[in-house]
Amino acid sequence: MNMKKAIATALMVVMLCCLSSAQEDKREAWKGDIEYLKTELPKRHKDLFFRTDKSTFEGKLNKLSDDLSDKTDLEIVLSLQTILAEMGDDHTGIDYQPVLQKAAIFPLLTLYWFSDGLYVLGTIAEYESVLGGRITAINDVPIAEVTAKLSSLLANTNDALVKHRIPNILPSTALLQHFEIIDSDSARFDFVDANGVAKNVAISAINMKALTGNVRFVGFTPESYPLSWSNRGSLFWSRFLKDDGILYVQYNRCWGKELEDKHGSKARAERLPSFEAFSSKILQDLKKAEVRKFVLDLRFNPGGSSPQGTRLAKSVSEISHINQKGKIFVVIGKRTYSSAVINAIDFKKRTKAILVGEPTSGKPNHFGEVKKFRLPNSGLSVSYSTKYFKYLDDDVASLIPDITVEASFEHFASGKDPVLDVIRQYKK
Repeated sequence: MNMKKAIATALMVVMLCCLSSAQEDKREAWKGDIEYLKTELPKRHKDLFFRTDKSTFEGKLNKLSDDLSDKTDLEIVLSLQTILAEMGDDHTGIDYQPVLQKAAIFPLLTLYWFSDGLYVLGTIAEYESVLGGRITAINDVPIAEVTAKLSSLLANTNDALVKHRIPNILPSTALLQHFEIIDSDSARFDFVDANGVAKNVAISAINMKALTGNVRFVGFTPESYPLSWSNRGSLFWSRFLKDDGILYVQYNRCWGKELEDKHGSKARAERLPSFEAFSSKILQDLKKAEVRKFVLDLRFNPGGSSPQGTRLAKSVSEISHINQKGKIFVVIGKRTYSSAVINAIDFKKRTKAILVGEPTSGKPNHFGEVKKFRLPNSGLSVSYSTKYFKYLDDDVASLIPDITVEASFEHFASGKDPVLDVIRQYKK
């Protein structure tokens, strides 16, 4: 018996030593990554210390490096992201998604922030009753407080950026647990439904990778889809609204066949539409007498590469009968970002365009031309800006529309687009 106890004790000691050694190895690996980030990012970034000084940046990284003993990988990565977010460049950050991949999410799969709140537009059949519901709290934590906590992961350059990004990260159980909003993989969500009735629903998280073909996804169906929501999956498309004399163009991504061929995969480029051919057709259509107004909708455009949009603005400016006050409108919103903001400014500067919609999440003057490097031990990717773009004399937080129009959930549910309504009714 004593021999068995001695063997068991020896095995326990070996296991503890191995565990201690593994933990020490992990700490040293993270220390190496933090040191690499501290040294490498300032060298590569265009101007990392434009807002926060070098000593503050290094001090926070040193403090994190000295305090790794009781932190999980996720806590370390999110701490790094918080430090980078505080630098103020929303194009610079660490990709923490690989650390979240194994974590569950709440099946609130499509969330959208309308003028009157955050609504559920997609989920799984089990929770179909919450479709069209406005989220007001999670585990009795008001949605404003939830948003404020999650926002520490974002470079809060403006309110539009928060409303654009929060819907993408709010369903993550790992993030909600990190910020002590929930303590398990289930939570109680407070909603207000389309009829104004409050309801409290217990929702369990799911692992998206473990879902089978038996799971049915459901989405909120409006009375009819507003035109602007009808084809958001396409890079760009157009429609002539004959009754209004409006040539409507929705530009959802600053990309296309030519840019993919130049910067990406030639094989993929063959499957993408040509922006050159598309813009050529648009310019031909704009010369027709029946076109009385031109609308370029950028409200869902997250960016890409701006030059092709800049060329379009220049070409439109040369069509004299359409380049007049009250005939060109550019729609912007909280999802208008990066190169899409540049193109909105191109139209504003080169033509007599009127900006309509909501303030943009992208800043007019901003860092960009993003590149990446990997941390040597964790392999996590760090993005950083290599250029600074200045398009306005004033360093404003958002590109502000000339005419502010915000769409509510009721507008969406009834198939209305108040932005197009304003453009239709506009007179010089």
